[in-house]
Amino acid sequence: MYATRPEFKTAHYFEATGPEEDHYLFFNIGVFKDYTLQLCNYGEYIKWMQARNNYEIIEAYHFHKQQTQLILHGRESPNNDLQVVFKENVHSLYLDALLKVYPDAIFVHTYRNPCTSVASLCSLLEKIKPVSSEEHDVDLKQIGRKVLRNSYFHGGIEMMKFRKNHPELEHRFIDIAYDDLVISPMDVVKKIYAHFGLELTDQGKANMEGYVKENPQNKYGRHEYDLKRFHLTKEEVLEHFKEYIEEYKIPC
Repeated sequence: MYATRPEFKTAHYFEATGPEEDHYLFFNIGVFKDYTLQLCNYGEYIKWMQARNNYEIIEAYHFHKQQTQLILHGRESPNNDLQVVFKENVHSLYLDALLKVYPDAIFVHTYRNPCTSVASLCSLLEKIKPVSSEEHDVDLKQIGRKVLRNSYFHGGIEMMKFRKNHPELEHRFIDIAYDDLVISPMDVVKKIYAHFGLELTDQGKANMEGYVKENPQNKYGRHEYDLKRFHLTKEEVLEHFKEYIEEYKIPC
């Protein structure tokens, strides 16, 4: 990826031993998020995914869990008390199925000005276009419409609706402003642990502080992006996410 698209490193950095989204665990059962990111004619695939019933999604999560168990089992010092963290926005679309398989799950919901997040994701999609593509082959307007209209890329609205329909589960969620996470990550970590009654050990704190120190924001360069490049306006983005913005009082 970096040999053919060196600019991608500024938008999303991969490393073999680092944290990464867990949508890769779904690949082995036929749920391919990357297809929706990279392909222009993704519409039929999205329709197929949206047609999956709850039983099928639950089966996908069972396989997700089995793979996680195998990974943990294969480590040299398995810890039955380990708190496993998954990072993936697609989970927001399938919270009911997820909770059938992970009944003790708790959720950290990070929110951000959607004008910024939409522009950032559009830029990311542009950067991961197929290697064979040339600049004129990339439809920037299509990327903008794809990201704005497809909840597969964000899921915040769906999570909000799920929470409103299940007030008895509200204690499972905490809302975190992205800006707070960037400015003071360890304060946010302590807030999350306190909210859920989790123990933050000295070793865990040291590990996190070490990671933050070694991975500052913009370590590989600043990711620049602009809504206008993708034929989107601030007004239409704010209108699309109006209810979400009001619910979480997001400054825009």
